[in-house]
Amino acid sequence: MSKSIMAILASLFSFMSCGTSTSQIGGGNQTDTLDSFSYGLYGTRATPEVEFTVEYFNETECKVIYFNKDSRTSDIEQRDTVFAPASLLQDIGKVVREHKMYKYKERYKSLFKVLDGNAWSMTIKYMNGKRITSGGYAASPKDDGLRVIVGMMRKQISSL
Repeated sequence: MSKSIMAILASLFSFMSCGTSTSQIGGGNQTDTLDSFSYGLYGTRATPEVEFTVEYFNETECKVIYFNKDSRTSDIEQRDTVFAPASLLQDIGKVVREHKMYKYKERYKSLFKVLDGNAWSMTIKYMNGKRITSGGYAASPKDDGLRVIVGMMRKQISSL
């Protein structure tokens, strides 16, 4: 094979593999303990569809910061902070491990140039300093980990 064909194939391979890396500072694994989990889902509205952060506070509680779309204030950036049992963050960590969310790609992109405004982002921080970020625009991982955690959080927030 000529050098020019090999160079073209190498360029194509590197182009096709773009966007498939995970953004990890040390990565995560089956035994790492969560320090925080953040998620946001954004559409075409000025406010997020869903947005929350769950942070370690102490051995018995975690802090939940969430966008309150039911807020009656005129402040479009209304965030509420509440405390929940530490088991909430532990349960989120269990879902992260079961669905291997620490292996999510850094970026998910649609094959089509759809401009519908749907975007999401996720950040997982571990007690040992490791961090994983992932996000997408009109595309997401095929597994159900995010849906499970969003369902847990909707249930938690609605009970407040």
